[in-house]
Formats: sequence, structure tokens, C-alpha cells
Amino acid sequence: MPDPAASWYRRFVSPVGELLLLSDGEALTGLSLPAPDGRALPPPGAGWRLDEAPFREAIAQLHAYFAGERSTFHLPLRMAGTPFQRLAWDAS
Repeated sequence: MPDPAASWYRRFVSPVGELLLLSDGEALTGLSLPAPDGRALPPPGAGWRLDEAPFREAIAQLHAYFAGERSTFHLPLRMAGTPFQRLAWDAS
């Protein structure tokens, strides 16, 4: 079980702009696209730590995706959301 106090982030420069990745150390917990005006999103708030280690596999898969070498991702995900959001995610 991940440490609830542990939260990491990393930025990834992609062809669609700078992505912000979030992790609890075991799973990807978020991925944000750039703001509509192209500006990068600010880092998460207090308690978040910048670290590359939790994102090695996600970054490798993103590189392969943007190189046209893969079309799907196989990563552990931990999605937090409202009951309605979870219902929508389960339906897709």
C-alpha cells in the first residue's frame, strides 16, 4: 500500500506541450496537459516532491507513444474521483 503522505511529480516535455505527471510512488495518480494558452501547469502544492524515479516506466511509454511506436499504455493507475466520475470511467 502506498504511503498516503508520499506524493511525487515530474514534468515531461512532449509534442503537445509540457505534461505534469503525479504519482503516489506505486501508481500514476494524475497526468495534466498544458493550460489552453500553452503555459505549463504549476507544480502541485506543499508536500509534493520532484523526482524521476516513480515515473521511469511512464516516461518510457510516453516516448514510445510520441515516436509512433505504441498506441496503448500499460501502467499502474490509481484514480481518485467522485462517485459520478468513477461511474463514467468504468463505463468507458
